[in-house]
Amino acid sequence: MDISELLNLVEVHENWVNFPEQKNIEQNENESKRLALSGEKLRKIVLKDRVLSKAEILNSDFLHSVLDNCDFSESNLTGSRFREVSFIDTQFVSANLSSTILNRANLTSSNLNNSKLTGADLNGSIFLNAKIANADLRRVSAKYADFTNARLNGSKVENSDLSKACFKGANASKTSFKNCMLDEADFRGANLYDTSFLDASMRLTKFDSRQQLKQLRSKLTEEQLQSVLFDDEINYKPEGNEEGLLQVILDGKNISPINLSYLLVSLNATYNNLLYMVDTNDSITEIKRNIHPYYSSTRASDDLYIKQIVKGSIIIDFVTYVGGGAVILKLIGDLIPKISAEIRGFKALPTKRKRELEERALELDVQIKEVELQEKQLSLEVKRNNLVASENHETDRVHVEHIKEKLELNDIVDTLQFNSHIKLDDTVPLVKEGAVPLLNVLYKYEGMGFKIKSSYQGNAHNKKKQSDA
Repeated sequence: MDISELLNLVEVHENWVNFPEQKNIEQNENESKRLALSGEKLRKIVLKDRVLSKAEILNSDFLHSVLDNCDFSESNLTGSRFREVSFIDTQFVSANLSSTILNRANLTSSNLNNSKLTGADLNGSIFLNAKIANADLRRVSAKYADFTNARLNGSKVENSDLSKACFKGANASKTSFKNCMLDEADFRGANLYDTSFLDASMRLTKFDSRQQLKQLRSKLTEEQLQSVLFDDEINYKPEGNEEGLLQVILDGKNISPINLSYLLVSLNATYNNLLYMVDTNDSITEIKRNIHPYYSSTRASDDLYIKQIVKGSIIIDFVTYVGGGAVILKLIGDLIPKISAEIRGFKALPTKRKRELEERALELDVQIKEVELQEKQLSLEVKRNNLVASENHETDRVHVEHIKEKLELNDIVDTLQFNSHIKLDDTVPLVKEGAVPLLNVLYKYEGMGFKIKSSYQGNAHNKKKQSDA
């Protein structure tokens, strides 16, 4: 069908809509003037300010068309495709848009009150200032959709995927988001009076504050509360650009505060140990003397921050605001899977082989004395810094030492730029020594059945790198 034919049909339809009822007009003759399309391809058409109410447009394609300020009230548009179509100021009151494809469509200031959109594809669509009250949006996909300042009051948005959708300033009172995927959605400034989030997934969903949730139909569950973000509780962000972000996921049952603290302290110690090697101009001897294993570090800096902690699997985002720190965060992100793989390989060794390693190591009196001396130094360091020491047994230390020696790190260390007098041959052993706090904790976690994942995100020009451990 070409545009001229469509325009003729639209004119007939408009006359039918506006035709006064007369007794001598047969019903069948009257109905024949209704616009009825099925399976038509009408791409890139421009049709503005037309009355198409009560039309029947089924399974038709309007790709890249402009249909601004039209009236589709009470129309049946089931199954039609409106990809990247402009519907600015368009009326859809009581229309049936079930199973339509409206992805990346622009419905700014449109009226969809009492409409039916079940099963519709709304991904990336814009509903800025739109009226969508008392509408049926069950089973829709509206990822990245923009509902800023929209009026959704009384609507059913159930069993739908609204991941990363924006509801800033929206009126969502008496709206049901039952069993929806709302991960990373934004409800800041929204009216949530008598709103329901029953059984909704809300990982990193944004709200203004806990006060904003006071008038919900029912309270969020403890799991939901631990997953969402509140604007007034976001950690302080220092001045400057975020240079690097390392996300660490701790996954396991019965993760206690003490076990979480092991991870935080070990990562901070490892970060500072490695950063010391990058920043310092001291000799190799000085670096070796200053790097202490387990839960101490060469210095305590304020370069590393916790951006957020999300509970479920415990997800911790570590950020740094200094360029050298970004390099270290990436290195730690690479170290975690390397160390974990080596630990799992060691755990798989036969018991007899492990016993031989232990007996051989325990025969070396000098090494034992070194361990005892380090333990005393650590005890003093722990008291001074109020840190919790590990309760590794002697055999654990032997295992950790063996794993440290077996680690192959040349591929991730060779690319680092050290500002100190470290020779290339000495780099890997020093990195291993600096990573001992992390190695100890990952060894401990492996024995407890915990799993660790790491993901590094640098500046915009860096690609994201994720590793499973």
